[in-house]
Amino acid sequence: MFWKMNSHNNLPLKNKWVSDLTWVISSPSLLENQKGTNKSLILGTKWHEARYNESIQWLCDLDEDPTPLNEWMDSSKDKRIGSLFERLITFWLKFGPGPLRLIKNGLQIIENKHTLGELDFIVFNEEENEFWSIEVAVKFYIGVNKSYEMKDFVGPRVMDTLRRKWNHLIEKQSRLHKNPVAQKAILNLTEGRQVIPKIYIKGRLFVPFEIFQKHSTNQIPLALEQDYSGLCGGWWMTPEKADAYFKKSQVCELNKSFYFSPISQALFEKSDSPFKQEFDFNRIFHDEKNIPRLIAVADKTSGVEESRGWIVPSGWPDCIEEIEADER
Repeated sequence: MFWKMNSHNNLPLKNKWVSDLTWVISSPSLLENQKGTNKSLILGTKWHEARYNESIQWLCDLDEDPTPLNEWMDSSKDKRIGSLFERLITFWLKFGPGPLRLIKNGLQIIENKHTLGELDFIVFNEEENEFWSIEVAVKFYIGVNKSYEMKDFVGPRVMDTLRRKWNHLIEKQSRLHKNPVAQKAILNLTEGRQVIPKIYIKGRLFVPFEIFQKHSTNQIPLALEQDYSGLCGGWWMTPEKADAYFKKSQVCELNKSFYFSPISQALFEKSDSPFKQEFDFNRIFHDEKNIPRLIAVADKTSGVEESRGWIVPSGWPDCIEEIEADER
């Protein structure tokens, strides 16, 4: 299925962090279908499905008593989206089921007091009897051109693109373990055995609202269906269009801690739900920071999240031509 607003599972979860952790485990890889990608390097959809299936009971039990996960997530003051993503993965590797045993996370590679980089996770795969070095990332990109190549998906601040992230992970991060300094640090942790590099990348892609609407008529652009199936989790449009289209819906702006899983009906009804805050499309850029804002749209009666998308300033992005020139 191309469009998936749900969290890629049917668990009736109540706790926000458990729902986010479920999304982190079960959602598809952002790079699995990209041309030129070494398939063995990417932890793909089938692998994630297997990890989710073996974690279902653990996740349900955790939802009944989420105290350990709540305390784990609240113990860090770093609320950047990448850090939240890594903390959720670390909790899962430490306490969840499955074949991966955490050996070390955040292994800094330092030479002559200069940091060369960091290896996100060193794990032992008991099922395969292998040591892995897993690089993780989570990204949310906005599709701005109809060709829908990797360079056409840009971050909210524009200078980040799916192509650049792909290059960084494939050309740099997945090769860091080969550095002599990294090798010495790794072999001390792996009983002298080499590690196999893996990439664990999740996220969502957003397309123009007009394309998003076509999902019900099966008029999806072929490039999107082939390369990004299951990844397009929303739309983008200007405040003027959104104000006219969503007048009868409940709308809220999402801070970064709500970027992962859809807002559940249980969370919708809570006093601290983002949907309890007043929202006005006409004032979304009142602070003069013309950076796209992520919003969620829910049914006013049921509280079920129907979709989410980026509200972008009129004329955004005005530097796409510069990016395209730089990508060539």
